[in-house]
Amino acid sequence: MIAGGVLAGGVVAGTSAAAEAPNAHITAHPTKSSVDSGEQFRVHGLFTINGSAAVNRTVKIQSKTADGWTNLTGAHVSTGSDGRYGLRVVLSMKGKRTLRAVGITPSSSVPNPRAPFTVTVS
Repeated sequence: MIAGGVLAGGVVAGTSAAAEAPNAHITAHPTKSSVDSGEQFRVHGLFTINGSAAVNRTVKIQSKTADGWTNLTGAHVSTGSDGRYGLRVVLSMKGKRTLRAVGITPSSSVPNPRAPFTVTVS
């Protein structure tokens, strides 16, 4: 890649494919980093697609397990008109838990954004 274009046969043509590719971004902010087993906490954030609010899009919370990522039962919500979301989460399995918020995009051409965070459950 040279100066924002693609080198093709010695000629710089067009703009960068990365600049044109659709993108999505999500944030995740848990209200607590440490909770007791069964204690409720909240996760809130912002979901955008191509820099604009992702309106009425699903956000899920997933937990990392030995087998990969698993959706937490009941931990999903739709974003508001400003792309923001907030939901309550209750964890029972003790230990340091690796979680992530996943925004579900409307097209397979736009990868689902992910925002990891950790919560310690005692």
